[in-house]
Amino acid sequence: MTPRARCAGTRSPLRPLDAAGWALALVLALATAHTMGADIVSYDEGILLTGADLMLRGQTLYRDFYANYPPGVFLVIAGLWKVCGVQVIGVRVLGLAVHLALAGVGGMLAGRITGRRFSPLAAALVLDGLLPLEAAPWAYLVAMALLLAAGEAGLRGRWLAAGALFGAVGGFRHDLFVYASVLAMPALVLAVGRGVPVLGDAPCRALRGFTIGMLASLSVVWVPVLLRAGLAQPLHDLLLDQVWYVAPGRALPLPRSLQFSRVHGAFGFVRLPGRFPVSCLLTLGAPLCAAVGITFARRWRLDRRALLTLGVCALAVLPQLLNRSDVIHAAMTVTPGIVLAAAFLERLARRFRPVVWALAACALLGAVGWARDSRARPPSFDAARSVARAAPVPSRDAAARRRVVDFVAAHSRPGDPIFVGCGDHRRVILNDADLYFLADRPSATRFVQFDPDLVTRADVQRAMIAELEARRPPIVILRTAGCWWFEPNRSSATGAALLDEYLRRHYADALSAEPFRVSTRRAE
Repeated sequence: MTPRARCAGTRSPLRPLDAAGWALALVLALATAHTMGADIVSYDEGILLTGADLMLRGQTLYRDFYANYPPGVFLVIAGLWKVCGVQVIGVRVLGLAVHLALAGVGGMLAGRITGRRFSPLAAALVLDGLLPLEAAPWAYLVAMALLLAAGEAGLRGRWLAAGALFGAVGGFRHDLFVYASVLAMPALVLAVGRGVPVLGDAPCRALRGFTIGMLASLSVVWVPVLLRAGLAQPLHDLLLDQVWYVAPGRALPLPRSLQFSRVHGAFGFVRLPGRFPVSCLLTLGAPLCAAVGITFARRWRLDRRALLTLGVCALAVLPQLLNRSDVIHAAMTVTPGIVLAAAFLERLARRFRPVVWALAACALLGAVGWARDSRARPPSFDAARSVARAAPVPSRDAAARRRVVDFVAAHSRPGDPIFVGCGDHRRVILNDADLYFLADRPSATRFVQFDPDLVTRADVQRAMIAELEARRPPIVILRTAGCWWFEPNRSSATGAALLDEYLRRHYADALSAEPFRVSTRRAE
């Protein structure tokens, strides 16, 4: 008899905890909705906005512009804009939906582990873990939601749907898809075949349905792009450049000591350690917790297949955190650890009734604390040139960005390409990719987004110079500060200065709006 069957028809001892969990989940959902009016993240979110906008202009990913994302997220945003018009608020609504979807599927998986239909506590904790990311549709979150949903569909025996959801992961994050594929295929055979060396007819049909669904989903996303862009350039952008150059240039290892700073945590009034060390510990400890749960699943009355599903997800997200360890990437990868922790907490609470009331009290305190301390942030939509796109402008340099966007509108024609770069291209970590979207102008080069150890290379700069010379953009926007800061990786190495020399020769300063410098092309 399964844990779900054993609990059917009995009064749940976790009702107080469920009520408190629902209250906390509601408050955190509202807190996430309040972030829809936050400033644009100029690099990460700017890549999504500009890439989708370039696709609407008829450009092809990889062939016409570089990105380290698969095409799925750009296609979704472009399709949304086809229906609702080009505006940021629609993208933020999509991001809110992704947060809620992750919380929902996390609650279902946590409930399945302990034999319940849903775990409100797990859903609330997932929303809290994602809150630092605000309501932006991060491609990693979309891929994570699809991966967990594929696991839930497989546990229900819907193998065709599970394969389609799993294949869709490859349309949003190629790295997560590769890691999950290596881990999921053996686990899938074990789960479907139930450990039998020779699979029977039913497991073979399940594997066949999973494979068909996965290939169909991958084809829908990738075939149209590859037919237009070819195979060589996507492989070069996503494999050669990312593995050999960008990954070492962005690597940020875990600190030697995860210092637990005493700050307000998830429960409002209760002072807890900071988010970063807690998220790192949850992510790093999740595979071990899943392994322990699988080992003692029968004794603790846990669902072994659900634990196996979450164990695969927990292992698949580890490379993301271990390659670049910061608050943002920890929040992206913490969901499997949160779901497992919530499931074990509920199993402990079912065994020891005082734990139910202790957790319920903490959840209620958290709901009251968030309702009291959170500040609603109404949408601060800019009233200048970008009003047609309903785009919030980052407050830290809103006036400078408005001047830059107005200058572009006054000194160029719609459709004229521009170049958005840095004051010094010898050392680069990022650039303001959102300015293409805000200015409503295409890029003069393939490299809409800058990556360390990519645009600093001499061969890439020669290719950029050739594109600039062919298209001769009338305006160049350079960020004079904030494109690079010290990190213990290859981004600290000094690169080529060919692009800087070309820009100095062919462009003259026309506007200074710190931290931006706008230049126009010299008369030949």
